[in-house]
Amino acid sequence: MSSASLEFEEVEELGLVKEIKVGPSSGRDRKSQTISPDISFRASFGNLALPLGLLDSLPTAFTLTAVGMERWDVEGVTEGDVEEVDPPWLQKVAGLFSKADTRTKRFPVLEGHPLAQEHAEAAVETQGTIQENLNALKKEFQIYRWNPDFPNTKPHLQSYFVDLSTCGPMVLDALQKIKAEEDSSLSYRRSCREGICGSCAMNIDGTNTVACLRPIDADTTKPTTITPLPHMFAIKDLVVDLTNFYQQYKSIEPWLKARQRPEDGREYRQSPKDRKKLDGLYECILCACCSTSCPSYWWNPEEFPGPAALLHAYRWVCDSRDDFADERVQALTEGLKSLYRCRTIKNCTVNCPKSLDPANAIHKMKTRHLVSQPVELFEGQ
Repeated sequence: MSSASLEFEEVEELGLVKEIKVGPSSGRDRKSQTISPDISFRASFGNLALPLGLLDSLPTAFTLTAVGMERWDVEGVTEGDVEEVDPPWLQKVAGLFSKADTRTKRFPVLEGHPLAQEHAEAAVETQGTIQENLNALKKEFQIYRWNPDFPNTKPHLQSYFVDLSTCGPMVLDALQKIKAEEDSSLSYRRSCREGICGSCAMNIDGTNTVACLRPIDADTTKPTTITPLPHMFAIKDLVVDLTNFYQQYKSIEPWLKARQRPEDGREYRQSPKDRKKLDGLYECILCACCSTSCPSYWWNPEEFPGPAALLHAYRWVCDSRDDFADERVQALTEGLKSLYRCRTIKNCTVNCPKSLDPANAIHKMKTRHLVSQPVELFEGQ
């Protein structure tokens, strides 16, 4: 009977492994390690607890010293012995801890050995805590899915679970992780990833915003719901048709209109004071978060320009270099296109991811129009 087989027969007869030391059989690199009944693998040079499975990576020639009811040594185990005997040995140790009573979390096979029982219970509790912590890092994202290639499949919310410990802080980071690692068919727009382009606009937990500026809600007990911008035609998943939105933007003629060019042929000059009037207006990134939260835009999207277009209109009305301010305002006071279709609900201001105030810009244009022609307005009453 080889020394290796004797060793494992003794372990089987003993029925309880209190301590097993493992190390290279010789040489200056010899280190002793200990496996205790708390299912940990401890290295004496660092006292670092590691998974039991790391035994697979130990040197093929090593010394086993088992300490149980009595003590014995087994020297010079060969590579062949290890390949034959090592798996059953691991099964013996693992099997010991698989016999716990799930209701009491006690180990009947360890009766009469209170210290071993205590260590085993602590190991089970630690494992449960680790699993709870791992689960606590899993965040559920419920994402709107619809594919025009499958018209018989209705739009639905699909759940994905993201490990927040390996994910960036923003919702866009989670979307990119899902697309890269879980579901490459997920469609959404994105570009700059820093709140400049407005491409990744979507509705997150009921609020229109851009995903690259929206931090992930760290509360893993409730899911984050992501849907397309509301009241827009969905092309696929989170991608919406912005054709009408850009047409409305074009309709306000968003460019400088001057009656004559500067005499010296240089740029149109502007004082710092006049330039400051444009702050809070020119920063708009045309993400459409404001317009798609506006009830007036929902009701008349083909006529009412919407908050984004009107904000840009006021940006040119305020520009001291533009010579058509009054004409711009007048053009926005006619029919369903009228800026008076704005009911000052202020959803636009609440939902702007750049913290701009479209409602205030619209209010100032209304005021400018009323002040410019009060007589004509009241004579018709």
